[in-house]
Amino acid sequence: MPLIAVRPLPSADKAGTGVSIALGETRAGQHIRIGLTEAAAKKLAGRPLDPKKDCLKLSINDDAGKNHLLAIEIVTSKDPQAIPLSSGTRGGVSCKVQCWRQVPNGKLPSRQMAEVGGNGESTLFKLPEWARPDARPKGARGSLMER
Repeated sequence: MPLIAVRPLPSADKAGTGVSIALGETRAGQHIRIGLTEAAAKKLAGRPLDPKKDCLKLSINDDAGKNHLLAIEIVTSKDPQAIPLSSGTRGGVSCKVQCWRQVPNGKLPSRQMAEVGGNGESTLFKLPEWARPDARPKGARGSLMER
């Protein structure tokens, strides 16, 4: 009787970036949660992140054609735009920030963001549709959070 060569099932989904975004809701209101797995932190910073020392700096461009990108940079707490981190499971970290656009009430589950580039300081990730800010009207000035 011939033997049957049993092979493993190929993985249906590719390994993700380890950087996720979710919409949460608490008594204080809605917030956006950005999460990084330990592997994603090692890729971005070259080491696991320490919530006591490390922070994130998040930047979103509201220019038409660029409003789908989120830049993530690892900074120290001394940076004026530093967002503190919280410890997560298995070495991961996350931060919570105010919503930068109006979204429907409720929660949205965590979703991985695709990496689309970056420079030596920050890495760019593609935001899901619900998290993309409206493009800045021509001639408008000022910060997105001040409008």
